Amino acid sequence: QKPLSSAATIYLVIKYYHDLALQEEIAVCHACSTALKQGYSAESQQTLKNVFNEAHLQRRLDILFATEDLASRCERMLSHCSVCGIPREQVTEFFEYALCEGDEIVFYTQPSFVCVPCTLRIYDSLSAQTKEYKHRFFERHFGFPPPGSEKVSLIGPNPWWLLAG
Repeated sequence: QKPLSSAATIYLVIKYYHDLALQEEIAVCHACSTALKQGYSAESQQTLKNVFNEAHLQRRLDILFATEDLASRCERMLSHCSVCGIPREQVTEFFEYALCEGDEIVFYTQPSFVCVPCTLRIYDSLSAQTKEYKHRFFERHFGFPPPGSEKVSLIGPNPWWLLAG
């Protein structure tokens, strides 16, 4: 555990919404996020590179630099699924991601949201080794699944093991 309010602390905030209501929110420090990704199989790392490729990066940067007003920038970056492009208004279940440093959002490819169908497609394409590694990571660090997660219909009983791509 690490204090997140320090200006030098970099971390990822991940929020899970179901029926448009915030269900859970976690923060993963940069060191833990890096350690998590190092446990991914080579196959899964390549899968994620294919999804979050140069074209994806360019689309996110185009949105980022389309406006200088921070509120508008954030709104634009969260207006569509960053993977499939579905408008936010058409989605009731999704994950939001924001990279932060201290109490500030770091704008780059995030903030973003990813709809559950895209999250499931990405998760299903990961190797069994990576899924097991993610499972152990979230169980060890967060004690997941959280109470009440069995109520989540689309994802099933363990939605948090889909996180931290």
